[in-house]
Amino acid sequence: MEIEVQRHAGLAGLLGGNVAEQYHLTAAEHTELTNWMDSVILDTDGSMDLGTATIQFWDAAVTIGSADDGHFDINADISVDVNCILLDIDSGGTTTGFNVNATTISRFLLREAGVGAGFEFVCRWDRDQTLMALGERAGRHIVICDLASDSMDFDHAIQTHPTLYVHSVTNPNDNNTEWGSLVFIGDGAGNGAFTFGSGTDLFEFIGDVVQTGAGRILESTKYKLTAIGGVAARLTNKTGGNTVAGQLVITSAAADDAFTTAGANGDNMIGIVLNAGIADGSEAWVVMGGIADVLIDAGGSAAGDRLISSATAGSADVWNVGGAVATHFLEVGHCLETRVGAGLARCAIHFN
Repeated sequence: MEIEVQRHAGLAGLLGGNVAEQYHLTAAEHTELTNWMDSVILDTDGSMDLGTATIQFWDAAVTIGSADDGHFDINADISVDVNCILLDIDSGGTTTGFNVNATTISRFLLREAGVGAGFEFVCRWDRDQTLMALGERAGRHIVICDLASDSMDFDHAIQTHPTLYVHSVTNPNDNNTEWGSLVFIGDGAGNGAFTFGSGTDLFEFIGDVVQTGAGRILESTKYKLTAIGGVAARLTNKTGGNTVAGQLVITSAAADDAFTTAGANGDNMIGIVLNAGIADGSEAWVVMGGIADVLIDAGGSAAGDRLISSATAGSADVWNVGGAVATHFLEVGHCLETRVGAGLARCAIHFN
């Protein structure tokens, strides 16, 4: 059998090239390929150097990967055209994916790969705001820590409200209580407050602490700075009934850390009840210094009057005579405002 060998240039259907060298390309296609090859270097290790050229993908999904270690190195900027709907880089395993929504070039999103399509960390900047959103699988909190601890677990539970944690440089595997936190907790009805937390239960303020605005208070479990300038302590009400605001009180012999109503012409008062309606046996605030609203007897008082305990239990009365040692020990303080008849009058309180 005789086999005839035919040169490629002699095949039928060839479109371009000269008589000695023809190919299955049009002249335009040949020119396009030649120009591209002039800008690209193909190396023997399989790599391709594009130089300053740009790769464009239109209406197609692109998957980039590496068979050996699963990563792809990019040592230059990545530009996403506004016509691109989504740039999605996902490991496909248990690590965090990365997603940029390019419809408006306004969002940066992270999701846990393999868990679902939902995003758990979103940064968005549009309109007149920049926001950061956290989901439950992201713990609904952010931890700021030292770079050396960036892969460690700081043992914070999933939070109900978005929370910021700031940790010290200490390795959390050695000690994970060195942190402070900030969260705003609301009730859904327009009320709420910032809550500061600390893994050590300690706060240190360097510099002045200034509260602005009327009616501000500073409160702990057992002490309180009132809105009008009083210093109060929390004691147990042992008066036998609900508290009466402004009432003079003395220490109770029936229980520790407790108070009862001062008797008529009492000479051993310790403070003034701050709030009304606190049940017997419950804790209530007692103002022991500074300014308080004091329950005045039926005779009323005027600004500048000196006050002592009155013949009515729990009330104060005017006494501007002075001199008597016995009466000195009945003193309650000095009126800061005029009061007509019985009721509360603001006073600078002190006890002898």
